[in-house]
Amino acid sequence: MMFAAMSLICALFGLIVSGTNAAFDSILWSSLPLDGKSIEDIVASSSVSSPVVIYALTDFTLATFTHQANAFDSKPNDSPLISQIRQAEHHKAQSVDNILQISPDAVVHRIDDVVGKPLAVFQVQSWQELENLAPQVEQHLKEPFVSIISSGAAFSTKPVEKRQKRVSVSSDVNFGDEEQPPEEHRRPTGKSKPSKPFQATRAVELQMPVVLPPVNISGGGFVPTPNDLCLFYLEAINVVVMRGSTAGTAVFRNVIVDGANGTNTFNWDPSYVNCAVSNMTVGVAKFTVSVNVKTDMVAYYEQTAVFIIRAGQTIAFELTFNGSYTGYWNLVHLAMLEPLTISNVANGVFLSGDIILPANSNTSSTRYMGVESFFQYAYACSGTQAAFMNVGENLMVGIALNNVEVDLKAYYGANGRFLAFNRDVYDCVGSFSVGSWMGIICSLVLASILMFGYLMLQSVQTMDRFDDPKQKQIVINFKE
Repeated sequence: MMFAAMSLICALFGLIVSGTNAAFDSILWSSLPLDGKSIEDIVASSSVSSPVVIYALTDFTLATFTHQANAFDSKPNDSPLISQIRQAEHHKAQSVDNILQISPDAVVHRIDDVVGKPLAVFQVQSWQELENLAPQVEQHLKEPFVSIISSGAAFSTKPVEKRQKRVSVSSDVNFGDEEQPPEEHRRPTGKSKPSKPFQATRAVELQMPVVLPPVNISGGGFVPTPNDLCLFYLEAINVVVMRGSTAGTAVFRNVIVDGANGTNTFNWDPSYVNCAVSNMTVGVAKFTVSVNVKTDMVAYYEQTAVFIIRAGQTIAFELTFNGSYTGYWNLVHLAMLEPLTISNVANGVFLSGDIILPANSNTSSTRYMGVESFFQYAYACSGTQAAFMNVGENLMVGIALNNVEVDLKAYYGANGRFLAFNRDVYDCVGSFSVGSWMGIICSLVLASILMFGYLMLQSVQTMDRFDDPKQKQIVINFKE
């Protein structure tokens, strides 16, 4: 089960950064740290003391890996290769954004040829061949090394022409010099991680709250079809800044970016919704949230301004949801698409200076947000927990969602051609709200007091002379 969870997490991270034309899925594992290093950097820094072994498997994708590892099964695969990846100190999924040029000398055909080479590339035709090859390579190499499984198309021994990415307003990436007409709206067919800052040049600007896709919103130009399964609604973004201290205590301040009396807006493009899920909510769904800050949003604490998100910025991030075969789906990843500057105020009571949450900042701590539901149920919450990202020493910036609703199997009305949330909704409050607990506790306290009083009355004992007729009765003489 632990490895199944690891496989799922690796697959989800890989889906965030994979592309349809210019990115290739990869799995890395090693006893050496891998954090913060791209595959290009790892290959470039390979040496005899720290070699890199690449298994170029034909048509490899993360779907291939999750299938071979039985990631969605209660009994995951325990083959030698899968065990080798699982037991490695460091492992992750990553993408190769561009085809890597390698030396022809790096291509090897025998296991003995790996020894003494800084870079060794095996051309593998099947998963079974890879299962037999990788454990034997590990036995031959004594020094720490990095292993990579990727598509055979990701590497070339011939000179590679660097292709320039042209990023549209979404995660759907096209290549070429031709410009598409702005009125031509296409539904997304793939996934990628833009290498340039997010830009909303083709997007339509609409009034908040955020509705993706903008069903029944004037100017959105969206007409639902039976294939539209995903629906997202968001009233406000809660930006939380956490400042730590050497004493171990943390201080939180926040500002809510909402409609602001009709000033703030959001962007919409058909590629902002990538709903690759089945009717059983199995698959991956992505929503791109892009909010234009039109007026200064000031964070206050006890009537004192602590920081400002100034007008002219765009708060843009991508939410990734994963649906499993068990019927459950949840938010697994949040990635910033555009840098966000949080400005300090003049008195500087909270921040010592401006802080910047850079583009491509991402976090998998969305599991603490608790955004999850199950088949045929939508999810709704008045305010989620924040998913935090590091921006500096003792400083973190979190993104929380206020008055949000998500549905990965929305209701489609064929007659009216409309899209709506399901009637069945899983609420983040749960079965017992604060009011419910208050009523239950107060009832228990009052019942305890009543029982205590009743027991006290029952413990009162009368004199025996009032009850025994054989005893002399009490006589009270009364005279006028």
